[in-house]
Amino acid sequence: LSITWQQIKAIKQGVRHVTGIEIRTEKEMEAVNGTDVKLSCTFSSTHPVTPGSVTVSWYFQPLNSKPGESLFYYENETPHPPTSPQFKGHVVWSGDIMRKDASITLQDVNPTFNGTYSCLVRNPPDFQGNIGEINLRVINKVSLSEISFLAIIVGGACGVILLILTIIMANSVFWDWCGLWLAVGLIFLEEMTNKDKGIFVYVFSSIVNVLNINVFFFYSVISVLELKHPFQSVHFCMCVYTIETFLQSWS
Repeated sequence: LSITWQQIKAIKQGVRHVTGIEIRTEKEMEAVNGTDVKLSCTFSSTHPVTPGSVTVSWYFQPLNSKPGESLFYYENETPHPPTSPQFKGHVVWSGDIMRKDASITLQDVNPTFNGTYSCLVRNPPDFQGNIGEINLRVINKVSLSEISFLAIIVGGACGVILLILTIIMANSVFWDWCGLWLAVGLIFLEEMTNKDKGIFVYVFSSIVNVLNINVFFFYSVISVLELKHPFQSVHFCMCVYTIETFLQSWS
């Protein structure tokens, strides 16, 4: 027969029979309002386990000062679900005695299910050596906070920008276009000093290495820097060749 809640309290206070069964449960659990949650309870016994030898008792202690109540009972391979209005139709057997599993499932949970659930298993002559207790908290569906929502917006925007930059950098035609206009613009710059030329070439060589810009464009830039007048050197042909290369790739 099922033991009473008073006996449960006595066991918790240290009054125990011969110990031989070890019960394992989770300490804390959360469940979303309106969903199902499995209260896992497993055990081990020093005596052989058979389908008809094991009895399982589940008890519920609400958060308020109300006394605990018997929730579920399993005996002789037969589950006995609760009849109380609070839990009727909400508790089903989910265990397997031969696998040493004494779990139950709460269906369609609601805030009144908040509390402590105690699992006891007996396999004579082994009696419960400890009580498995689970503190269940029923929560509402998780909603995004304002900070989380803002983080998603900012992260999404950064992702879009990164995607656009990736596409642009992967598009050689785009960089050929940039190289074309910069090369043409440099043709009409006034003559630089040698120091300025050196700095400019160093910066441009770094850009070429990072962005993998068309090498013909790079050579044309260097050629322009060597000209006293843009049309006085054969190096200007490099600029023309860059333009021609761009037009071919664009077409």
